[in-house]
Formats: sequence, structure tokens, C-alpha cells
Amino acid sequence: MQNKFIQALKATINSIIVALLITGVLLLLIYLFKGQEIGEIFSLVNKVSLTINENQEQKETKIIEENKKLENYPTYGTKYATLEIDKIGVNLPVYYGDTLEILKKGVGHSSGSYFPGEGGSIIYMGHNSKKMFRRFSELQVGNEIKVTTTYGEYKYKIYDMKLIKETEVDKLPIQKDKEILMVYTCYPFNNIGYATQRYVVYAELEKYTKGRNMKVITNIIKFISITILTICMISIGIITIVSSTILDQSYITQKLEETNFYSETYELVKSNFENYIYQSGLDENVLTDI
Repeated sequence: MQNKFIQALKATINSIIVALLITGVLLLLIYLFKGQEIGEIFSLVNKVSLTINENQEQKETKIIEENKKLENYPTYGTKYATLEIDKIGVNLPVYYGDTLEILKKGVGHSSGSYFPGEGGSIIYMGHNSKKMFRRFSELQVGNEIKVTTTYGEYKYKIYDMKLIKETEVDKLPIQKDKEILMVYTCYPFNNIGYATQRYVVYAELEKYTKGRNMKVITNIIKFISITILTICMISIGIITIVSSTILDQSYITQKLEETNFYSETYELVKSNFENYIYQSGLDENVLTDI
């Protein structure tokens, strides 16, 4: 009898395990379909944290949109932005300056060019290593380059690529009529040592989003909402399973009947009662009448 009861209990536990497996599948689906957004949220939070740590000794850089001028320019050698090119898996820090030390850490920003948001030519450069611009040849017209600063997010669309000599500075014109981002690296891409050619990617400003903190807050709120909704759905599912198993008398009765719990209990009671009648000397008809 005890073994049958344990079997019924195991059946209930199995139902709970199935519910947990379903929950796991739901979480996996959320990760597959929303994993990128969740990753972006943590990435943005991390960028804000890095920016605060690196710029804690200087005032916050802001953009004055009326005249497209920055307030409190970044200090030379400091990180002020992040460059992202999804097409080739690039996500690199951008530093103001173009010294060899800066280029070892990330993307350099030519001090003779404008900053994102100022409406002119922006010149970035970086090594042709695997971690940086080795895959530049895979870029195509229409691909997006995103520059995220402390004062805004700027999306540029590639419209041209050129192979130039290092002496052809006229192919990297500084102008104020239109905001153009020019990013270049050494060519050939697998070259080791000094190179005399440059591969330049030209992109024009397509979209500007003011500030980044508000986007972080919005994405965090969205993430928290999705998380709370998921937890509620999981909780409702578990409560439903539990209420339909452990707390449902008919379910337990069914499981006990499936394991012959009642019939075996009856036989056990009957057997013990027969032994009692026999030992007490009572008439066997008494048992039959009962």
C-alpha cells in the first residue's frame, strides 16, 4: 500500500517536472527571439558605466543643436564613443586622437576633423587586425555604421568605398556642408608592417537620436516588463499544475485508483478483520453480514 501511494506521489512530481520543462522551453524561446534586445540593454548599461568611469575627471560632453557645437569637448586621448558595424561584427571604443597608443586601444579620431553631430567631416581610423577592420572588404553600400556617444546616437549609411594612397589626403576632405563619416584602415588587409595604401569607407548621416541615457532607461523598463510578464506566466502555469494535481482530490483519487490503492487497502482490512473474527471465536456469518 505504501509503495502504491509513493507511485501516486511520483506521478504528481512528474507532472511538476513537465511544468518546469515547459517553463524552460518558454525561457529558451524568449532568449532566441528577444536575446539580442536583452543583450543590447546590458551593452548600453555597460557603455554608460564605462563612460562615467573614464570621464569622471572631465565635464559631460553635450551637443548644442542650434549651432551644432559641442560643449566641453572630450580631452585628447579619452574614450568618448563606441563604433558599431553589425555587418562585420565590429564593436569598438572610439578615442579622441590618433596616436599609436590610442590605435592600440581602439579606433582613433583625427583631431583635425569634426565630431559626430557637428555637421561636418568625421575621420576615424583603425588597424587592419582581426579584432578591428580586417573584414572591411565585406562591407557594401547601404550597410550601417553606428556611433554612440554620451550626447547622442548617430547612424550612418555607407554610400562608397575607395582604395587610396596614403598621400592622397584630398580623398579625405574636411568640409562643413554635410555630415560624413570616413573610416579607413591599412591595405592590404593581411599586410604585416608598413602599408602605403588605405581602404576608406564613406558613410553619410541617416539618423540621429538625442541622448543615450533615455534609451537605456526605456530599454531597461522594457526588459523589466518582459521579465515580470514572463514570471507571472510561469507562476500561473505552476499554480495551475499544482492546483490540478496536489490540491485536486479527484486527481489524487484517480492516481490511487490507477495503482489499485483502494482495492488493495480493502483486501488488507478484510484479511485483518477475518483474522480477528477467527481469533475471537465469533460466528463467520457476522463477517458475511458486514
